[in-house]
Amino acid sequence: MGNNKRDRQAMRKVSPTAVCILGVLEAYEQGEFVALPELCIALQTEPTFVAFSCLSGDGLVQELDLNLGAFFKKRAIEITRRFFTELRANSCRDFPLVVFLDDCEPCRVWQWNVFQDDMTAWCRMMLEDARDWIPAEWSVRLWSEIESELSFSYEQALFEVRGDSHALLLYRLAEYMRRFPNKKLVGDVNEAIRRRVAQYALQGAVLEKVFPHAILLQTEAPWSVKDLLYDTMRQTPLPIVHLYPERR
Repeated sequence: MGNNKRDRQAMRKVSPTAVCILGVLEAYEQGEFVALPELCIALQTEPTFVAFSCLSGDGLVQELDLNLGAFFKKRAIEITRRFFTELRANSCRDFPLVVFLDDCEPCRVWQWNVFQDDMTAWCRMMLEDARDWIPAEWSVRLWSEIESELSFSYEQALFEVRGDSHALLLYRLAEYMRRFPNKKLVGDVNEAIRRRVAQYALQGAVLEKVFPHAILLQTEAPWSVKDLLYDTMRQTPLPIVHLYPERR
């Protein structure tokens, strides 16, 4: 932690309480923090931890699985609960957690021939059915609701990532997807890659406006590819921590 000059300068400015919180984060970190200076700034303001729960489904019949995605698997829930318990014990304060279900991904990225309103209604139904067992202190929201709060559009993001400056991001994601074909996809894979990068870019930009001191709990792998995708349309890097084992 703090391997370069900018990181070390950020570390020298943090409060004693923030140092304690960083200690907890470092104990849980499975890789390396992303954007340590921005992470330090967030911890000294009013940070919100955020996460995305990746949905799954059958691309042949274009139907989602009846669950809330990877974040809500038993092991991830256990790690998350333990992490926030230790944060509270070391800082004497509660930190909000917002988990997003990306109800836009099937139509936008997987290119399913389904009306977005129908997909949103389906995800809302699954969420309501799960309210009884989701930890009460967690806020779980549909991504379409967050996105609608701003004037950013997916079409803007898609136009942005088609430029040459994003060729390397597209290439890295393409290499990953060639090794692990996504069975949820239909249609052209190269177009799906562009649409996926655009969705990450839009998520990063929206988070910067709606949750300016957000800290992302990364749930997607590989980190070397996925971590970079959120910053395409942001002014400052998104702080990211990795609490969960990096798995395909």
